[in-house]
Amino acid sequence: MNPPRTDPSWRTLYLIGAASAAAFVVMVLVPVVLLFAAPVPPTEGRALLEYIAEHPVVYLTQLVSFVGLAVPALLVFTGAAEALIAATNAVSWAGILTAAAILILSAVMHRAGSGKAVAILGMVTGLLGIVSETFRPYMGMSYMIYGLMLPAWFGLVGWRLWRITRVAPEGTEWES
Repeated sequence: MNPPRTDPSWRTLYLIGAASAAAFVVMVLVPVVLLFAAPVPPTEGRALLEYIAEHPVVYLTQLVSFVGLAVPALLVFTGAAEALIAATNAVSWAGILTAAAILILSAVMHRAGSGKAVAILGMVTGLLGIVSETFRPYMGMSYMIYGLMLPAWFGLVGWRLWRITRVAPEGTEWES
């Protein structure tokens, strides 16, 4: 599955996100290595202060690494969120609204007892359509499932509508 093409104007944000991810990994690995290479700091007040006095560089490195993890993590999450927003803004909202309309119409059809099989197919098509249209850039070939269900539903609804015109209510005649 290929991700959608990226907009070159977002390059700086992507680079900041990548650098932040690397900083995050380093800031995780450094204190973990120090836990094995240096003595473990005590948790009690006086002993901890003595440990800090004896190993100031190790303690500050661990502290900065553990506390500092939040900064690159936030930048990575921001970069990822911006990339996702940029990708989903490219989605055709008309496709999502169409799928939602299919879902709503099919739910009404089901409740009215008007062709339960078509209604169930429509509800499944609508739900799958909302997901498929929302994540279309990432769907790859699996989008084809929705792409096949959509005309099937429209065809069945059209057939059903055509059949309705062929059956006249008692006491009336349809004009051909």
